[in-house]
Amino acid sequence: MAGTPAFQRLCQTASVGTTNRNYLQEDLFLSFEIPLPSLDEQTAILNSYYDKRKEALKLLAELKAFNATYENKLFDYLDIAKIPVKESTSSLQFINLSNTSRWGYQFLLNHEQTEKLLATDKYPQEYLSSLVLLNPTTDFSDLKADTKISFLPMECISDLYGEVIEYREGQVNTSGGYTKFQEGDLLWSKITPCMQNGKSCIVENLTSGFGYGSTEYHVIRQKEESKIYLPYLYHLLRTKYVLTNAMFHFSGSAGQQRVPIEFLAHLKVPVPKIDEQKEIAAVLDQLIVERKIKVQQVAQLKEEAIQEFEAAIFKS
Repeated sequence: MAGTPAFQRLCQTASVGTTNRNYLQEDLFLSFEIPLPSLDEQTAILNSYYDKRKEALKLLAELKAFNATYENKLFDYLDIAKIPVKESTSSLQFINLSNTSRWGYQFLLNHEQTEKLLATDKYPQEYLSSLVLLNPTTDFSDLKADTKISFLPMECISDLYGEVIEYREGQVNTSGGYTKFQEGDLLWSKITPCMQNGKSCIVENLTSGFGYGSTEYHVIRQKEESKIYLPYLYHLLRTKYVLTNAMFHFSGSAGQQRVPIEFLAHLKVPVPKIDEQKEIAAVLDQLIVERKIKVQQVAQLKEEAIQEFEAAIFKS
């Protein structure tokens, strides 16, 4: 009962002081009269409350397993065997110096696996740089200075769902210094912790077909004649497996580390036929929809449990 909004409101009536120094007056608190149903009623009320909480906890457990389910569905289809991350050991380990572009222990241990990260015998693989345009130029020159376009700061991308939360209003003459993009581009966050959290999205329904946003996006654009379906690539690049391995390529100071475009350029990806890529993307899109539904159900069950408990106790 102490956790219900009704009881908390009751406590506020016996509290004094400023916002940061508010305290409960003991004498008033001890004088509260609280509802006291029969033991049978109390048991029934609690059972109803716990049933909804258990259902919510079951859904939460399913949500915790989402990343594994999501990745396994994709990698099983592509027949990709994940390469274990190499950890530090007490034994000697050797690195081919000719393949070393920079120092860093975890980088040196793991950077050579980028090309074979998504290796499979089921499909041909190609370097991402040959399949898409990476950080291409976006030309606003045909637009007037006051043309309305979309503004997309980092906080407007959901890391949970990998989609745009909202577009803000912008215009061409305020886009200087930002990353520019156009309708259909894939934005992939390159900075920590946004990259690890999966802040990436495909931008659609842009005002005037163009937009701009954070300088911490890598822009991936589909070529006119392309063998890659961008939503399929989007799912590949959002897997925890790829994001974890991207961390070994970080450059920059602590707290401001970024994944260089070379990581994406040198990444070899499986290239099924376009129809298969579309089929894979549709399956994974549906998994994300199901995740949204479960998140909403958890919130609803928790709210219903509190409301029904409160209504049963504070009937008046």
